[in-house]
Amino acid sequence: MKGGRATLENGIKSRLIAKDGINPFASATAYHFDKFISALHDGTVPAGTVKDNRKTLALVFAAYNSAESGAVVKLNGYRVDGVRG
Repeated sequence: MKGGRATLENGIKSRLIAKDGINPFASATAYHFDKFISALHDGTVPAGTVKDNRKTLALVFAAYNSAESGAVVKLNGYRVDGVRG
């Protein structure tokens, strides 16, 4: 497995800023980070918004609590309604 690397690029200069030889998700992370930086550069909205990330965290917390308690949990207890984003 090759792992991943993060480089900071400025014109024709490139500098390695992080390296992980065993991270199987590094290429996916690099892809999404590149899309995020491109959106900032282009002035567009990134694909993953704050609202999307909040929903993902709610799902993760609910899954952890369900696994810990052994009970079914409802997601509406983890949602933050009325918050912009």
